[in-house]
Amino acid sequence: MKSPVGFDHVSPKLLKDRYLWITFFITLLLCLLAFGEVMRSPDDYLFSTDGDGLQTYYQSIYHVKYDSTYMHQQGLNYPHGENIFFTGGQPLATNVVKFIQPVIDLTDHMVGITNWLMIFSVLICPLFLYLILKDLGMKPLVSILFTIGITFLSQQWERFGGHYPLAWLYAVPGMIWLLMKYHQSGAWKWTWIIAGYLTFLILAHIYYLVFFAVIAAGFWMAFALFNAQRTQSIWKITLQTGLQIVLPFLLLQWLMHTGAEVTDRTRIPWGFMVYRSAWGGYLFPYGMWYEHLFTALKPKNGVEWEGLAYVGGSVILMFVFLLFKSIFRWKKTILHFSSHENRIYLALAISAMLCIAVSFAFPFNYGLEKLLYKLGPVQQFRGIGRFAFVAFYLIEIGVIGMFFRLFRESKYTTWILASLFALLMLSEAGTRLHRAAAGMRHERGMMLRNTQPLPGAIDVSSYQAILPFPFFHIGSENVGADAPSSMKNFVYDLSLRTGLPSFAASMSRTSISQSFDQLALAQEVMQMPDVLYRLDDDKAILVVCDTQTMLPHQKELIKHCPHLFDENGYAFYRLELDERMVMHNAYEWVLLKHQLELIEMDTDELYPAGEQTWTVQKDADVYREDSLYESTFEFHWMRWKELDVKPTWRGRDVVISFYVENFRQDLLPRTVLEVVQKQGEKTTGYFTEFIGKRFVAMHGQDALIECTIPVDSTSEKLVLSFENKLITGQQIRCRDLQICPEGVDCLILRGEKRFLNNRNYQ
Repeated sequence: MKSPVGFDHVSPKLLKDRYLWITFFITLLLCLLAFGEVMRSPDDYLFSTDGDGLQTYYQSIYHVKYDSTYMHQQGLNYPHGENIFFTGGQPLATNVVKFIQPVIDLTDHMVGITNWLMIFSVLICPLFLYLILKDLGMKPLVSILFTIGITFLSQQWERFGGHYPLAWLYAVPGMIWLLMKYHQSGAWKWTWIIAGYLTFLILAHIYYLVFFAVIAAGFWMAFALFNAQRTQSIWKITLQTGLQIVLPFLLLQWLMHTGAEVTDRTRIPWGFMVYRSAWGGYLFPYGMWYEHLFTALKPKNGVEWEGLAYVGGSVILMFVFLLFKSIFRWKKTILHFSSHENRIYLALAISAMLCIAVSFAFPFNYGLEKLLYKLGPVQQFRGIGRFAFVAFYLIEIGVIGMFFRLFRESKYTTWILASLFALLMLSEAGTRLHRAAAGMRHERGMMLRNTQPLPGAIDVSSYQAILPFPFFHIGSENVGADAPSSMKNFVYDLSLRTGLPSFAASMSRTSISQSFDQLALAQEVMQMPDVLYRLDDDKAILVVCDTQTMLPHQKELIKHCPHLFDENGYAFYRLELDERMVMHNAYEWVLLKHQLELIEMDTDELYPAGEQTWTVQKDADVYREDSLYESTFEFHWMRWKELDVKPTWRGRDVVISFYVENFRQDLLPRTVLEVVQKQGEKTTGYFTEFIGKRFVAMHGQDALIECTIPVDSTSEKLVLSFENKLITGQQIRCRDLQICPEGVDCLILRGEKRFLNNRNYQ
């Protein structure tokens, strides 16, 4: 019996469907009106001029122009580099360009290619949506209106400012249409088509694999578990669905391990419980022209932008209509559909509910956070709120399709309601498109072009890499350093102009040990940075400085380097490797910079220091405890120390510093330090921070942690505590706790050891 909704076959005349072409040309016209200049000259515009977007452009350009291999990128994190899947370097697009380079050289057009891949997705997305709604039995003209509305309402437009492969609008609708076709016939050809389509997508961004797995799970449940008629074997459906996921996954794993020997990436990336969605992300009209009308209903705590996926007022109203009609005519509503049609809508509903639940971080957001921390691999997908834009398509398709099926017996009602709801959706889509188009029109100028003359008169061949000050290294999610966007942008641009890689990095999931090695170039120096001994090349290092934002020890270092020239507010220096020991001595100048007030906790004797003789005296401003604190993490706060506030601390900023042993362990830097100030039972001050964000230097395997807090004038006690839910059962070992007012230099002479402000200069 022929299905009433057209699922019986795939028409060989698909491309002759005039409504499909009407959909395409309407979309093309709207795109030309909104951002036609970008489409005509895609190489001349940047969709983002900083952040993740700009570094994606940089990584892509560097890979096609300078990298010698397909899977390893050398532009950042020098000398280690990184596997391209972790750099944002668009492995699919860039490697295709590298492969065809001997035939046609497109390496100077990676910005335009990146932009057109996103724009092209806008043109293809409504075609998939049209085919889906058509297969659900909607009239062609109505389908066109709503496919256009869904396409331009999608929150995926926000991805045009960064995470570019996740801006491919057709990706999820394509998954849904292919799954519908597969479950229509059960033919093996659809399994191979789906596996190929998914492989294509995950070569752009690995999140597509997980998106598809959740949607496929919903379809599997509808057609395998709830298929009472057993029109297909449950084992066959399970096998084919498994192959659709497993085959691309195995290929992905092989590619990710090609050319990369890193084994110490963090097992739990940061942000699973942070970058998630909530009901307000789906129902509150953020950014819509009528948002101000619902200010009273705006979620108080807001929603992370990763979790925003407003479904639109038209779909909300349709759902209300469906709800009332289903209540009063439930029997007729259910019997009205064929069994296959029922399962399609059931599959859409289950998939949508699964995606919504995942976007909420359910069930972990309901008191089961402790369980989450025992499921490390689950947390690899930290931007869990991204499932919101996946759920968006499922909700739109399901609600719109069901609404027009239930009202199909009333021709006039259908057209009147279709017109009203379509107008509302198109107005919402217009608002989104207007904002997106404005964000796409950043004129590129000379940014990220390697056609500019080289800075100054330097001989690039005499340098091996760029070292920027201030330094930035973003990637391990345990520790890191950041710099102003202007500095990062300048380094990207300089790297492309010269072809030199950079010690700095901005990517995801870098090696933990490599990150510590690189950060030694940015942190205060108590030991020689190991990374400088690992360089195979003896060429000099090009130091690029923003002298206004550099740290004091970085300013001291460049005093020992020849100054080359200045450009655009940045100073250039040459660091020879035979002079790198100046980095080890960069802090020695502090000892003699000014007369110090000396503190010795155990004796009043006199100690010589160089040619100086320091008078050792007690000082009531300083608290110091050299004993070792050792404790095992549990799933709650652990109190470390409670001490009296010295009278000289009140109303001043005090510096709290201590050492944490074996700091390079995974997740240990994600320990939270809490400092509570008390007056009796009253809390007079509160400070909390990851210690990984407060470490200032390494000494061997141990890290010096330091933070500055204001002490309230009424505080009587300080209470220091730790929390780390990620590694319950593991130990933390701290020593050399020191607290003193900011601006007070504390020198301790103990035998041959010297401690200046808790820095160990042995």
